[in-house]
Amino acid sequence: MAVWHTQDLTALTGASDAIGGSALTSYVWADQKTLGVFYISTDGLIHDVSWDEKDGWDAEDPTKGIGAPTAIGDSALTSYIWPDQKTQHVFYLSENGHVHELAWDDPKGWQTTDITASTKAPAAVGDSALTSYVWADQKTQHVFYLSNDGHVHELWWEAGKVWKTQDLTAAAEAPSAVRGSALTGYVWPDRETQHIFYLANDGHVQTISWNEEDGWDTKDLTDAARAPIAVRGSALVSYVWEEQKTQGVLYLSSDGHIHDLSWDKKDGWGAEDPIALTNAPAAVGGSALTCYVWNDQRTQHVFYLSANDHVHQLSWDEQHGWRHVGDLTAMTGAPKAVRGSALSGFVWSDHRTLHVFYLSEDDHIHEFWWG
Repeated sequence: MAVWHTQDLTALTGASDAIGGSALTSYVWADQKTLGVFYISTDGLIHDVSWDEKDGWDAEDPTKGIGAPTAIGDSALTSYIWPDQKTQHVFYLSENGHVHELAWDDPKGWQTTDITASTKAPAAVGDSALTSYVWADQKTQHVFYLSNDGHVHELWWEAGKVWKTQDLTAAAEAPSAVRGSALTGYVWPDRETQHIFYLANDGHVQTISWNEEDGWDTKDLTDAARAPIAVRGSALVSYVWEEQKTQGVLYLSSDGHIHDLSWDKKDGWGAEDPIALTNAPAAVGGSALTCYVWNDQRTQHVFYLSANDHVHQLSWDEQHGWRHVGDLTAMTGAPKAVRGSALSGFVWSDHRTLHVFYLSEDDHIHEFWWG
């Protein structure tokens, strides 16, 4: 029987401690049979704690020796793997508000680019969120951030060309984001659409989306789904579920409930409250969120922090609907998360395993894994 396990990756690898409040971004690279998580250390360097079948867990500093500037202490992080190009990409913010890329390939190893400087894009506001994705079919990469006026900006690259930039808020005639808004987004290849989500000043979840026919457009999802307003500073996490032909975004309301705004072609946008449906503990104020879909199992998984700083799991399947799987911290005897810890996770379908990462009070990176 598969159960949840836990381990201290910092202790296991001898990696540097994370800076307090470090962002986390994680990945699985199926073709390379590796998985890992990136974080920021106290000296502003980006660290990668990774695993492969040959060597197990190890740690490296991608910024070392390549002339990359240090990250601002509370920089967001975002990353992706581009399997077709056999490359790995991580993005962060430096002190001057520039978006920097760390990119890896074989044989060059890690390289760095100041995308803000190369595109002459506006600087990111100091506490800007970051989100990104690669659109393999179009051979393009996309990174999004917030400028000081609350506008959502895109940095995008296509094969054989250079990085470019555009102001999506202006292009879509969308409302500005509230200061400190989270960002999340994805590309939906089957529908050839792109989607970015953020919080507007009225606490509504807003989307800016793109299709080839109409270009960039905007929609107020809180109004469309008749959903509760998001609490100020709410995390956002999104998903596209191609097999179910659905997409969605999750956020927190002021009562600590998690709300799932989801769309399907038949019903359009609707809302569910998984906390109310399962009687699960409420999320602590300021909780991070992470979620993913497991296509092979036709399940959806959401993770959050409760008031006692424990990590909880909610899951959905067609037979049972939403269920509170449990308190992973209590199940495994893991140390509790530091207040305000980031969360990041993924499913590794080939290995039939689930993974979630968080920070403990001693600034160590911990993993929950199931399989």
